[in-house]
Amino acid sequence: MGGSGTTYLVCGAAAYGARLPERAGAAGELARLADARARADADALGLAGPDAPTVPWAADWRAEGAGDGDGLTELARAVAALPGPRLAVTGAAGTGKTSLAVLLTRELLRLPGPVPVHLSAASWEPALETLDTWLARRLAQEYGGCGDGLRRPATRRLVRDRLVLPVLDGIDELPPSPRDMALTGLRQALDGGTPLIVLLRPGTLADLGVPCAVLRAQPVDERTPRPAGPPGREADAARLARLLTRQRTGEFAWWRVHRARRAMVARGALLALSAALLLLVPPAALGAAGGLLAHLAFLSRDGQPRRPTALFGPRRPEPAAAVRAAVLLAVLPLLFLGGGAPVAVGAAACAALALALGIPAEAGLAAGPVRLLRDERASALLTALFAAPVAAGLAAGHTSPAVGALAGAATALLLSPWCRWLTARTVLAATGALPWAVLTFLEEAARAGLLRRTGGAYVFRSAGPRPPADDATGHLRFTGHTGARVRRGQAALYVPLWTAAALGAAVAEGTWAWAAVALCLLLPPALDLLVVPLVRRPAELHLNGDWIAVVSRDRRLALAWADIAEVAVRGWEGARGGYEPMLHVRLAPGVVPGPGMRVADGGWVALWPLGRGGGPGEELAGALARFAGTRWTG
Repeated sequence: MGGSGTTYLVCGAAAYGARLPERAGAAGELARLADARARADADALGLAGPDAPTVPWAADWRAEGAGDGDGLTELARAVAALPGPRLAVTGAAGTGKTSLAVLLTRELLRLPGPVPVHLSAASWEPALETLDTWLARRLAQEYGGCGDGLRRPATRRLVRDRLVLPVLDGIDELPPSPRDMALTGLRQALDGGTPLIVLLRPGTLADLGVPCAVLRAQPVDERTPRPAGPPGREADAARLARLLTRQRTGEFAWWRVHRARRAMVARGALLALSAALLLLVPPAALGAAGGLLAHLAFLSRDGQPRRPTALFGPRRPEPAAAVRAAVLLAVLPLLFLGGGAPVAVGAAACAALALALGIPAEAGLAAGPVRLLRDERASALLTALFAAPVAAGLAAGHTSPAVGALAGAATALLLSPWCRWLTARTVLAATGALPWAVLTFLEEAARAGLLRRTGGAYVFRSAGPRPPADDATGHLRFTGHTGARVRRGQAALYVPLWTAAALGAAVAEGTWAWAAVALCLLLPPALDLLVVPLVRRPAELHLNGDWIAVVSRDRRLALAWADIAEVAVRGWEGARGGYEPMLHVRLAPGVVPGPGMRVADGGWVALWPLGRGGGPGEELAGALARFAGTRWTG
């Protein structure tokens, strides 16, 4: 292939005067939203205005006119003319691949063809879903709440009909094993004719192994140095990197922070305390049942943030969401929870509130993290407002309606994503895992260039800061858990028992009946607090030049490298229900296993669980390559 040489793009305000071409239906709506998103990305990267930096590139294919003038319009036309189109944007870390992708996305939006959408691959789990499945889901998550025509069925059709051109960023930041699976998924998609622009480093591009046009990002000139991050906040950045490493994710989304272990323990304790308070006023459990119904009525998919929507207006909820709310807040209390005039009044009050204020519905992540948090806070308060009349109606006759309304509103707030975020932020900040003003820090880091916004989340540019070694001798320590993997807060545990408590409270008479209701309320948080620590134990993995060791409360296993023939990632043979990847070591011939050491066929010993990602992560893989040498086979 021939090249067109190196061209420098300068993005100014006049470069985007052209109107978007007409696209029908959902494709047109997606194009308008993607253009607004790309404009915001360009502003955040400093790529707009008269002082915009130069972004150099070189095309590795022959294209008529590519490289003439400022090169942007001609480059976009050349890319649009490629088969597919299929393009790899490559370059080392810090050469401006993301900046080039944003510029190219904005210009391609002004040409006919599939809609280019710049997306981060940080949320893609290639072991669980194909590229097309993830793409349809991600588009619905990011843009579905911003336009009525981009719900999940519509995005599936757009992807199926090849009307979307994903501009995929962040493949290199995935852990090694998911990255390899992602490359396999990309190869399959490209072989199937999927239009795709993917940003890769040169080594990863070689691993992809699929012939396609290549656009090489060149090092940015010295007049526009790459920012290193917000001044004086390096420690905060390192803490954030450690938190994301422990959670095995590449993006910080505030509505998922509650999955951190410390946050989940604190939330379980808060739920247990709240349930215990109901024992002081047992009839208030009826009010709590109203709050639970309101929570279920406006529950979002995957715990995603919500926003207030009007039943009649430009921002409408899905019809299914409105029907679900009506069933849970009116039909169910009237038919199955005793009915009566108070419940009927509560249902009528809910209907009036819905007509006047709207109802919470799933938001589009493209709104940005700060806007999402503001909308979720408003949705949580609106849910509590809906819970109050239903709870008061259910509690009438057993306790004061005011007590029932208060219990219902408090329950709805306690279960909301906003409350989960507040609890997680408080606990993680108090224990030093995050700064107190975390969103302020994240916005500063995004403006400084350390992070970039991708929808409602933040991701590190390149690989981000790395947690340091434990000491100057090179001894490395990794924290994690051993034992069975059990997640707290499972809906399968809470929903049946709390529903039984709500139904029981409606007909409870006598001490033993209320004791059964209290047991149903207290059992789920009690199991969350007690069972998980029993089966999931904190542990540490230690490595140095002489040995590798796993240390937990009831186990210490240390092996000298001289006694190890091989280190590899293998499936744990004792895993229940399928493959669970773990770090294994194979004992050298003649080595006698120590007491209590479980040795599988071939001399393999399961040492360290690797979690859902299935890979050791870049830091652990580097440590194994350093200390295990040729024994580490990946």
